[in-house]
Amino acid sequence: MPATNIPDGYGLIPGRGRENARKVLAAAEAAGVESWLVRTVDDGYIAPLAVLDKYEAASKPEPTKKKTEPVKRSAASKKKE
Repeated sequence: MPATNIPDGYGLIPGRGRENARKVLAAAEAAGVESWLVRTVDDGYIAPLAVLDKYEAASKPEPTKKKTEPVKRSAASKKKE
């Protein structure tokens, strides 16, 4: 699988597919981010960090749900935290 170049201020939401795309776009809308800023890549979706935050909040597993794979943030965004 090719490595994805994640720009500063963005992160990777792993996994492709119709259901995940809907979740990512819903997170963009909830974050007030234009949907065109979400990009499709081979291994998932690249989106602004505000979208990742909303996606993670909506994807927090309930006690009976299986955990989702964590998102990958750009190196620059990790330094800011």
